[in-house]
Amino acid sequence: MIALGIVLGILLILGLIHVGVRGEYSAEGYFLDAYAGPVTVRLFPGEKKAEKKKKPEKEKNQSAEGEKQKKKGADLPFLMELISAGIEALGRFCRHLRIRKMIVHFTAASEDPFSAAMQFGGASAGAGYLTAVIRQNFRVKKLELYTDVDFEAAKPSVYAAFHAGIPVWAVCGIGIRFLVRFLKVKKSPSVSAETENTTGKAETKHG
Repeated sequence: MIALGIVLGILLILGLIHVGVRGEYSAEGYFLDAYAGPVTVRLFPGEKKAEKKKKPEKEKNQSAEGEKQKKKGADLPFLMELISAGIEALGRFCRHLRIRKMIVHFTAASEDPFSAAMQFGGASAGAGYLTAVIRQNFRVKKLELYTDVDFEAAKPSVYAAFHAGIPVWAVCGIGIRFLVRFLKVKKSPSVSAETENTTGKAETKHG
């Protein structure tokens, strides 16, 4: 009973904790944060790092040539299987991802009124299309893609705010499914046979 209680407690915690990102871009400034439950980390703008000493151009070219000589191509079927698994995982990720807030206010402007009007028309059409795509593929709580035009301003401006999160249990589930698929592909006889054929051809060619 104690073990079952611990498991249920862990599952409850995983269900409550969300990970995600939130950010904003405006005339006052910009930022991008990542969070996991109550813990928040500022991603951008980040702290300035000390500049690394640049290697001489000659050493760079030599190291690049060495890398090119060392690296060889791998099997295509295995790569295609991995890409397929990645696309499947991405699709599951999108289904569980929740966009809590996505706001984009674009104001068209130009010294030429005709150019400002053209900007406004193109932005309005794009906003309508993106709204349909986002609502079709994601769970969205608040979505505002708003366009305006200012014939007195000299250049366009934009305000953007974004907040999206996903439950930890969903991330763990997606990761486990991808790992299982990866192991199956790795042990697949067809992939192993392809690897042996490729290796045999390479040995014949060089031997």
